[in-house]
Amino acid sequence: RWGIRGTEDLGGGLKLQFALEQGLMTDTGGISNTSASSQGFNRNSFLRLSGGFGDIKIGRMLTAYDAMRGPMNQLYDSSGFASTGQTWSAGATAGNGLPAVSGSDYLARTNNTVYYGTPEFHDFSGSISVGAGERETTATAAPRTLTTNIKYDDDTLRVGYSFQKEHYTTGNNLFHLISGRYDFGSFRVVGSIQRQKEERVAGGQTSKEYQFGVDVPFGAATVALGIAGADTRNAENRKV
Repeated sequence: RWGIRGTEDLGGGLKLQFALEQGLMTDTGGISNTSASSQGFNRNSFLRLSGGFGDIKIGRMLTAYDAMRGPMNQLYDSSGFASTGQTWSAGATAGNGLPAVSGSDYLARTNNTVYYGTPEFHDFSGSISVGAGERETTATAAPRTLTTNIKYDDDTLRVGYSFQKEHYTTGNNLFHLISGRYDFGSFRVVGSIQRQKEERVAGGQTSKEYQFGVDVPFGAATVALGIAGADTRNAENRKV
């Protein structure tokens, strides 16, 4: 990716920031598809105002849900590469005899979004983000979104809950997540449980998912090991 970032100190503890980032295909120089977008600056494209009240962002950005799922993933915030991105999304694909559903796993970035993050209060904080479909919502793209999280973070322990709702023309894709991590100094353990309800599949389906792992640093490198699983069932409670 390539990008441009900038910060302006407005005084009184206020800062104004912007970010423009674009994913590139190294073999052709074209725009890579990221979070269901192949348009320019499809990684981050936002304006941010921060201060004692917290921070407000507008534009395209990672959701409040991703803020709790990505950092607690055993392979970091890499939904396409991590085992969770592959395992947790496998239940709602055409390859399993179901209707093709684009983005059956969560949508990490959303367009036309307003995001608010609270300041920390005794190591507790939260955030909420709302994305507008802007009359471009279809059965598989540009959903209207509502995401939120609440977490406790004292640098050693981070734990929290997050929710994401993606509204498409044919139904909602709903996610509930409890995740956490603990830093022992010489290594870090992470874990998550997620419940997904996919209404775009005929009759609906639900999936109960988990992941846990350990990150072990060796100088400038880190070895990450983990496991992920999912139990996805249709409206008749049959595994898919």
